[in-house]
Amino acid sequence: PQYMALSHAWGPATSSINITINGKLFSSRQNLFDFLQQMSRTDAASEFSFWIDQFCIDQQNMKERCSHVLFMDKIYKRASYTIAWLG
Repeated sequence: PQYMALSHAWGPATSSINITINGKLFSSRQNLFDFLQQMSRTDAASEFSFWIDQFCIDQQNMKERCSHVLFMDKIYKRASYTIAWLG
């Protein structure tokens, strides 16, 4: 399956915005929220799935986070596109 992978700066944790993705509630930092808003205005939003670590990895589960680190290179290499978002 085609997908876009996002590499992003996490930004300060001072404020967060609650967003819903596929019916699931997530907490997002402002810079990632800004990325999602920008992408929603493009054709890519309807053509590709997105792999974003903050949403695809359970950030509260340290075991899951550590295990995914081993696969990050494959995730980015197999992506149709990788976007670097500096926010």
